[in-house]
Amino acid sequence: MARTKNTARKVTGGSATRKVRQTDVASSAPMESLRRSVKRPRPRSSTPLPTAVSVVAGKPAATSEVRELRWQRDQDGNKWCYMCQDGGHLLFRCDNCPRVVCSRCIEVPEAITSTRGGQDSMFECPTCHIARVRREEVAGPYTAFYTPNENGQYGQPLLTSMPITIPGAFSLGSGAKVDSRSLCIVHFVCKGQNVNGGPARMAKTYLEGYIGDDSLVYVEVEFDLTLDEGERDFVEYKMKLANYLVDEKYARLMIFVTTHSDDTSGDLFVGPKCCFEVGMWMDTFFGGPMAPVVQGATVFLLACGTVVTLPDPFIAVQKKVTEYRFSSLWAFGAPGLHPNAVVPFVVAFCQRVVVEGAQPLKIIAKLLAASSRLNLHSDVLHISPATSSLHHAEVHRYVWSHKTIRPWGSSLPVQCPKCKCLKSWSSPTRQDNAYIFTCASGVGECQRKPSRQRFESRGVYRFVEVGASSDGKWIEYTS
Repeated sequence: MARTKNTARKVTGGSATRKVRQTDVASSAPMESLRRSVKRPRPRSSTPLPTAVSVVAGKPAATSEVRELRWQRDQDGNKWCYMCQDGGHLLFRCDNCPRVVCSRCIEVPEAITSTRGGQDSMFECPTCHIARVRREEVAGPYTAFYTPNENGQYGQPLLTSMPITIPGAFSLGSGAKVDSRSLCIVHFVCKGQNVNGGPARMAKTYLEGYIGDDSLVYVEVEFDLTLDEGERDFVEYKMKLANYLVDEKYARLMIFVTTHSDDTSGDLFVGPKCCFEVGMWMDTFFGGPMAPVVQGATVFLLACGTVVTLPDPFIAVQKKVTEYRFSSLWAFGAPGLHPNAVVPFVVAFCQRVVVEGAQPLKIIAKLLAASSRLNLHSDVLHISPATSSLHHAEVHRYVWSHKTIRPWGSSLPVQCPKCKCLKSWSSPTRQDNAYIFTCASGVGECQRKPSRQRFESRGVYRFVEVGASSDGKWIEYTS
């Protein structure tokens, strides 16, 4: 007899009963749903970080005031040398960009260090110097320090006879930064989900090496809105969280959502056995006092692929991305998404985008190349408000294609549906823009008329150059 074992599911799909929301998202009625806050920084304002509580605990005092948004983008975001990713005895901040350079990576004469910090000199980092030389097409040695002219721009070099020596090299790209501006990570977790080693916690752990404890906060919210009481409780906590984020003035906000999605409707779970229609789910979590706070946020939606593969929920996601003006929303198309499979992608995103300041779509090939086995598991979607319209979203879908495994990004069945043989497909033949596979088993029904599978492109596409590979490539579909 075969041995069997029961294990808990890790995927983010399933089925549940759709619930109609009873409480208005902007209501200030008593509500709570946060269970724990994993990391607390030293408070930078008088507003304390809301305590995470369980719905069975005593309710906190209601907060009806919605404070005016005072979102402040701190510009001095680089605390580490962008050449070595470290610090030194002195850090020189460029007067043309946020980058800083330490005294170990450039050899600065004492005559300069004694006056640095006053109003009589301006510093130009190596990257800005390279860009200016290319722009003006006039080569010259790197002098770094200048006297300001009447317009406050770079004037004459302070020491024309003493160019600055750079003994080191760029540990990152020459155009990279080490952005340590304040960041808040909010992680909404559906009750019952195991998030150990998941993308949100790994992002927090990774970024701790670049952003100080006083500038990085991680809030993990376990929610269960199955009962009306839990739904009411969530509104109160959302009010407190929104006010905290407004008062703290974090320069950046990342939001992770780890929840289930219904296998047939794409609805997002609000509890172990209860779900909301996607638009209602988004309004519940991001509406009301959270709406002005989440503008410009980066969102990772860790739910199974039906939320972005079925037409109705996918349209609802795009609508809410434009309505709440997220910077971008990342989603994944795997029918049963394993959030931990996304970890390499998220860590690469933290390094390349959050730390180095790159534009995600410009370095998408590097993000995909760093994503290990994600190619066999899931499509990757980037959804952002369209620059040409306030009411439309721009969608980039990245699909891994391999002509014998995933032709045009669709998985070739392991088993022939007619003869039930495993991996019996012959090498594909190309017909126009389609790959055609024929069962070569010669068994059962396939002996007389072999089964055939046809795969075509999903639309206008381009290949993403990820690097050396066999015949597998990432394809970008844009809509």
